Formats: sequence, structure tokens, C-alpha cells
Amino acid sequence: MVFEQPDISGSYFVEPDGALTLPLLGVIQASGVSTQELQRELTRRFADGYIQNPLISVRLAELRPVTIIGAVRSPGRYTFFDGMTVEALVALAGGTARLSGEEAAFKADLLQADERLNSLKLAYLGQMVRNARLEAQLAGGEMDLPEVPEAEAAVFTKLADGEKQILDFERSSQEGQAGLLKEQVKQIGSDIATFEQQAELEKEQTEFLDNQIADLTGLVRNGLTKKSTLIEIQREKNKSRANLASILGSLTRSKSLLVETDLKLQELQTGYRGRIMADLQANRLQIAVTESLLPVAVKARQLKLDQTPVNLLEADGSPIITIRRYRGGKLETLPAGRMAEIWPGDLVQFGTGGGGSSNQAAANGLALPEPEVRRPGAVTAVPHAGLLTQR
Repeated sequence: MVFEQPDISGSYFVEPDGALTLPLLGVIQASGVSTQELQRELTRRFADGYIQNPLISVRLAELRPVTIIGAVRSPGRYTFFDGMTVEALVALAGGTARLSGEEAAFKADLLQADERLNSLKLAYLGQMVRNARLEAQLAGGEMDLPEVPEAEAAVFTKLADGEKQILDFERSSQEGQAGLLKEQVKQIGSDIATFEQQAELEKEQTEFLDNQIADLTGLVRNGLTKKSTLIEIQREKNKSRANLASILGSLTRSKSLLVETDLKLQELQTGYRGRIMADLQANRLQIAVTESLLPVAVKARQLKLDQTPVNLLEADGSPIITIRRYRGGKLETLPAGRMAEIWPGDLVQFGTGGGGSSNQAAANGLALPEPEVRRPGAVTAVPHAGLLTQR
């Protein structure tokens, strides 16, 4: 308001680009300045050839209200206050809205589709890691892991660590069992060599005793020695033959045990490889099945997503919030969080909006408007006080 100048005084709007159009002066940039700074600038300009010693006062009468739409109980316009955040505006709008029965059904279907897709993805990652582990077991080498997207790297690494532990355990167990059998084979081979050596010695002893018996038999016949001596040597021969029979029995049993142990070792190695090959074939079949199911699950999930009219939550459970704001003379759409600061004239969309929120607004008798972007502020005159008021 210019005091004692009613033709100039009045209410004036600040345009989206911050332009303020006044009589005589034309367009003045009012954005980014305080009311005191604007008052001094107007005084200077009016005094420059228009009014002698002008008395001008400017005050901010009202800020533009803010608008919230989407998944809140009471969408609509609300008075702006300093320091307002999205959280505060949602509280003013009654908090978040509940899903209707139909929306809840859509959401449940979408969650089931998400769960199905995520389960298949996880299973596929596990199958790929297991395939690498089985191939490493079969070849006796290290795991050759495939590359995966960065988003799945953390889960893939955990799965790979688990399969690596299984690989180390399987190898350790197999090597331990095979090592015991090989040690048994070695020990049995040593026993066989010992028995064969003992058998040779007993055979030589038996031959020696046979020669002695033959010599003593002639001497006894000629009365040159006692018969008791011959009988004693015959007893020694019988003992030697018994020892030889025992040694040959032990030798036969050792050879039989060696054959059995060799067979067990071969069965262990063959069974190990056979089990790995069977597991590998079964896992490859599972991979083929999962690869055929994944595209179907992706399409099913996309179909459910397309059919869902309102999707209130992101994957991490936080609401989707956007702010439509005029800045620098241009309308911008900005992503925001619950604690984001709100400016006068902002339009806040909480959730994705859609039929549910519009229907609720209609039920409350509220028509959701497009944001009034043409006039973000206004200047209002207070004649008797001689004040120029901006809002």
C-alpha cells in the first residue's frame, strides 16, 4: 500500500516465476527477498520520478495452502505453516488411508506374485551355485561361479559360501574314508608279505626235518641211535606243518581281505562320483525347470502390477511420495520422504493415488483440483493502515 495513493494501492499476486506486476513500475522480481527488502525497493522505485517521499508498507498476508492427494484419509487443501513437513501434512489429512477390500485383494495378489518371483529367483541362484559346486566335486577342482547382477551379489555370495563349505566337507569326508581304506590296503599288503616269508621259512624247516628223519630212520634201523630221538624230530615236523598250515590260512584270509578292501575303495570312489553325477543331473533338471518358470512369473507379476489400481508401498515398505512444485518458473515433480520440507503451494501425492483416493475424496464431498500454478502468491491492500500485503 502506498499511503494516500488509493489508485496504486491494492492486492497483488506473485506469479510462479516470482514476478510482481504493479502500477507505474511494471514487473518487479519479488522472489527470494523479504518483505522489508521489497518495501525498500518499492520506496526507491516510486521515489524515482513517480511519487515524492512515498510511504510504503508491505506485509505477507497469507501463504498459499498446500494440497495433499493419494492414500490419506482426508485429501484436500490445508493451511501452510512454517516448518511444515510431509509427515505433518499427512497427520493433518487424518493419516494414511486403509485399502478397500478390492484394493487389498489386488495388493495381496501382487504380494503373492512378488513372493513367487522372488522365490524362483532365490531358487535359481541356489541351483546355479550348487551346479558349480557339483562340477567342482566331479572334476576335483575349484568352484567356477557365474556372474550375477549387482543387486543379487550379496545373496549369491552367501549361497556360494555355503556351497563352498559343503564342497570342503564332502571332499574331506571322501578323502578321509578313502585314506583309511588305502591305509588298510597297505597294512594288509604288508601282512601278506610277512605271511609269505613265514611260509617259506616253515617250508624250509619242514624240508630240513624230513632230511633229518630220513637219516635217523637208517640209524635207528641199524641200532646206532635211540628211537626216541627220531620220534622227537617227527613231533617237530608235525608242529612245523601245523604252523605252515596256520600261516597259509592267514595268508589266504589276508589276500581275501585285500580283495574286499580294494573293492570297497573302488565302490567308495565309484559311488562318490555316481552320487555327484546323479545330483548334478537332477540339479540341471531343476535349473531347466526354473528357467522355464521365471519368465512366466515375471509376466504374472507384471500383470498383477498392471491390474493394481493403488500401490501404496515400495519394496522396502515406505510410501511413495512425490511433490509437485513451481520453482524457477517451472513445474517440477520431486521424490520425497516423510520428513521432506513443504513449500507454500506444493501439491503432495502420498502413495500412487488412483481410484481409491479419488473415491474417498468424493465421499468426503471434496473435488481434487489440479494445482493452481498460475498464482502462487498474492498481494493484498489494507487501506486504512496504508499497508501493502503480499500473500
